[in-house]
Amino acid sequence: MLLLRAVLLELIVCFHVVGGAVIFRRLFPRESPWLALFVPTLLVMMVCNFIEHVIPLTHLSLLLPFTVAGILWATLRPGYSWKGLQLPVTLFLLLFTWAFFLKCLNPEITNNTEGVADMARVLDFCLGGTLPPIDSWCPPYDHSGYYTFQHYGASLLKRYFILDIGTGYNMGYTLLNTLTLLAGTGAAYLISGRRLWVGLFIMIVLLANFSGSYLFIYLDFLRQYLFHGNHNAVLDSRLAIDIGDAWGDPGRNNIFAWIFQPIHKAHPEYVNPPVLRLFTPAFNTYFPEFHANLGGHFMTLLTLLAANEANRSERSNWPWICLLAIPCLTIITAVWFFIVVTVLAAGGLVALLIAGRRPENWRIVIAGGILANILIWPSIDALIGGSYPVIFQCNPWLNYTPFWEFIIQWWPAVIPWFLLLFLIRRQSWLVCWIMLALPLLLIFVEVFSFSDRGLTVEKMWGAVYGAALVTFLPLVFIERHLLYRFATVAFIFLSLVFFGSWARISIADYSPGDLLHLRGDTVLQNDPQKKRILQVLNRLHATTVLSGRSQWSYNQGPSLVDFSENRCFIAWFYQEYQCGHGGEAEYRDQMSNDFFDGKMTDPLPFLRLNDIAAVMIFPDEQPKDCIPDDILTQLKAQLAPEFYYIDCHEGGEHNAGVFLRLPGTLLQSANAGGAVQLPPRPATP
Repeated sequence: MLLLRAVLLELIVCFHVVGGAVIFRRLFPRESPWLALFVPTLLVMMVCNFIEHVIPLTHLSLLLPFTVAGILWATLRPGYSWKGLQLPVTLFLLLFTWAFFLKCLNPEITNNTEGVADMARVLDFCLGGTLPPIDSWCPPYDHSGYYTFQHYGASLLKRYFILDIGTGYNMGYTLLNTLTLLAGTGAAYLISGRRLWVGLFIMIVLLANFSGSYLFIYLDFLRQYLFHGNHNAVLDSRLAIDIGDAWGDPGRNNIFAWIFQPIHKAHPEYVNPPVLRLFTPAFNTYFPEFHANLGGHFMTLLTLLAANEANRSERSNWPWICLLAIPCLTIITAVWFFIVVTVLAAGGLVALLIAGRRPENWRIVIAGGILANILIWPSIDALIGGSYPVIFQCNPWLNYTPFWEFIIQWWPAVIPWFLLLFLIRRQSWLVCWIMLALPLLLIFVEVFSFSDRGLTVEKMWGAVYGAALVTFLPLVFIERHLLYRFATVAFIFLSLVFFGSWARISIADYSPGDLLHLRGDTVLQNDPQKKRILQVLNRLHATTVLSGRSQWSYNQGPSLVDFSENRCFIAWFYQEYQCGHGGEAEYRDQMSNDFFDGKMTDPLPFLRLNDIAAVMIFPDEQPKDCIPDDILTQLKAQLAPEFYYIDCHEGGEHNAGVFLRLPGTLLQSANAGGAVQLPPRPATP
């Protein structure tokens, strides 16, 4: 049954994406068949996002019969519906199937990464109300200060197909991975002069997570395995995107540790920062995080696709509209990528105009660009008016990237760039602009940072690197000179090796117990206590739960609340502090831990004022954070007037259960009146 469910989910999602492309082609037969797979989905998201700032769309599934009927009509009726769609649709289906296959192998939404935090952002949009939504980890505050457009898209998919939150998260994650890879493949196909083999090999390059460091990691692995007989050698794929990871840990055998040594003998505390990660566009295909980085890579590669569509001799409108809309769309998707996307889009427009390219109708383009930005303006306004801290700063020279750290990671982009310098007179104005813009962006990232040097590099390096691979490699591949042919063969061979390596690692790491469980809660379901707690919390919906002791990050308590589609009074202290609720997070952290430490003489006023409908006695992974018998007995006595206790011990080692509020007690206590004394809230920094 799990396999049948997975197959049906893939069919219905692909049916709607492809169906949207068919309708787009029928309405706009002169427009790009590649953009047909992107524009309808983005347009639906933008329209719904605008509407939900006024009216919540709580019954989207009612539209399902009408959309299915409309897609069938557009598909089966003779006309221009399928003209030019065969190639992009085939590649979309292949990429979606591969990404979904990997997700079915490892569908667990884990709390030891930011997976659960990302799922909480999807959940925020699914619990009713207008936008910006209530932050499900800090109600009743909203999360307007955080960019989550990709999570909003996953919430639409969840609500539209009536899925549970875990499946909706996993399907949205898979779809965005697919569209990101398809945008890069399409851009490479157009840059190469519509050579199919080039597009296919660039697709493999992206799927291979082709970073320069991976070559050295792979060679070291072969050295240990073949020449030293170390059959326990591990191919540490994590180092491929973070060569500074665990540089001081002998157990990890980081072959790049020599880079991160004291740069001043007199000041050994000055160490080059081991935090400069290079996230490739397909990185998230192999790691279980629906992070905003993925949305940023998508916007970057979609910009390249739209620019190259506008660079055709045939005139059209939608590529130009996309170039006007994507920068602002990036603000609410992954604002760290805004500068890269804006430079590529704005400079691309100028390069296209210099080259003599024009849209079919300027009035339609300008009106479409204005309308698109109007649709997303409410979300932009909420975001820039939020309290998320942003600090623009110059980097001290000690934080500049060491030369060898850069070359080791960036040689796959640097070598093609140098090779193309010899052919610069033969390149289009658009390519020349990209060749100029990307090095300038790297210099900008080296000199300036937003709030944090490591995070700035992590985002902007990945965007620039992905754009470089998609733009430069196709132009190298199509050259016939012996040097370029040699480079082409080398890149293709390494891409196939790296892709096979990543595929082998992903397939080998799967857990039979997780296979096809797209809900993503297998770890919780395998624990009798947590399974029972989840069953109890599933009786509630969109209510506030006190989920156990507040912790800095990564405990499982918030997972139970999220999978039951409820809200946490306080979840991971770190997450809410970083998302603009610093002072409030400190206050809730104190109150929550005072409650579970038994320090409140009368906790009922605290629960009433915060509209808490359930209190979870959580069997934490750390025994010191579990609730002992004496505190549980005390809480039972204190909460008895308004809560009843459901024991979920299930023969476990620690106490587990849920206090559920008796019906009507919150209303009665509110009508009773009376002063309540609680500690004052600290000011938000």
